Amino acid sequence: MAATSPITSPRMPLSRSNSPELERPRREANCSTFFLGGDGETDPTYIEYNWCGEPLGLELQRPRLKELKPVTILWREGSVGITFGIEQATRKVVVKRTSRKEHDVAPGYILLTVNGQQVWERNFDFAMRELKVGHEAGRTQVLEFLAPPPPPLVKSVPPHGALERAGVTSFFELKSINGVQTRYLSLEQISTLMRQSVKPCVISFALNAEAQELAQTKAAIASGRVQTGASLAVAAVFAAVCI
Repeated sequence: MAATSPITSPRMPLSRSNSPELERPRREANCSTFFLGGDGETDPTYIEYNWCGEPLGLELQRPRLKELKPVTILWREGSVGITFGIEQATRKVVVKRTSRKEHDVAPGYILLTVNGQQVWERNFDFAMRELKVGHEAGRTQVLEFLAPPPPPLVKSVPPHGALERAGVTSFFELKSINGVQTRYLSLEQISTLMRQSVKPCVISFALNAEAQELAQTKAAIASGRVQTGASLAVAAVFAAVCI
């Protein structure tokens, strides 16, 4: 399918990209080797680990999502200013780019409905055509979005294990498995994907500011610098899985 620009005319092609993020080039390696950095640099903000199926002891965590309210956009005139794409793993319709002055949605937001009708990959083309036709007929178009889920964060790795030697710490998020983005997958789906992936496979980690803040909070709790209530709060809002 062709790339797209923001919706302005029914003659313009529709977006069908596989992911709102650009895929990194694949690099070959033997089992239990790792790469630091996205392009071979030594700054370990991005780590690729070549996994052959050996036990990892990797524990992931993610904040339990509260009831999120959809963001509603009423499109009346001009361009809606949004380019859509198809998310790689879940095939949901997501925001790829936006030029909206309102800043009400951002790349990665999930398109839930158009004029009350749910939108998925299978009816994406039809929904976009109806959206444009309705707009050109002068009818207000209603689009509902949901913020993306938080990324899966590393909770722990075994001391002196292969992932720790590779540089993976609780400051990182699990970015992808064999090129498949994990952001929109549940922890259970991530665990299943890792078990079912053909080995060897590349597991990618990226430094994450939210993970760093959480790790620092937990360290403060462990050292007694934070009250017990904070420890209970942290434990209550996180779900975890061990791989």
